[in-house]
Amino acid sequence: ALLAAAGITVEVLPADIDLRGLLTEVKRQLRRETDYLEEARSLQRYHDLLAGEPQLRVPRAHGDLTTRRILAMDHAPGVPVSTLWSEPHPQDVRDAVGHTVQRLMLRELFEFGFMQTDPNFANYLWSETDHCLTLLDFGSAIDVPPTLAAHYRGLLQAVLGGDRAVIRRRATEMAWLAPGERADRAEGLVDLIVLSCEPIFATGPYD
Repeated sequence: ALLAAAGITVEVLPADIDLRGLLTEVKRQLRRETDYLEEARSLQRYHDLLAGEPQLRVPRAHGDLTTRRILAMDHAPGVPVSTLWSEPHPQDVRDAVGHTVQRLMLRELFEFGFMQTDPNFANYLWSETDHCLTLLDFGSAIDVPPTLAAHYRGLLQAVLGGDRAVIRRRATEMAWLAPGERADRAEGLVDLIVLSCEPIFATGPYD
């Protein structure tokens, strides 16, 4: 049940993978996501971090009304960001939203040290009146340790340099690969990392 809640299908995982660490993290996240006092603190913290960002908005939490089972916050006007995929929204609006979210992700990782880890489309609202993106749902926000941010920085630098050997080494250091991993699995993961980073390093608009 925990794996299903995490969106993980056991059949697609290698038979020899050790799930103990994953299960521990899933349990921790589920506890956090059902504690609205904790989410209110994350909401306010994120609100303060984005105080100088005109394109981004985070509702304020209301501590006097929030309990462990009820989260009270400002009303957030806007339309679901998924509606931007179709007319009448112009391409430049879609491009601007994509740029804003990509920049936010890099700031979370390398500047804030604090990340919203559930970035599904339901957690973003687009305001057509002031061209602002509202962020919702901070039940799974986490601190990013400096060592982890350094690992990601090194990995991105390796991708930017096109050095597959360093990408594999970085992935091993981050425990994404076992030290003696099979070559086909290792190369498959390197391919996936390079593909995932394409939007970050592309020149100009990325489709």
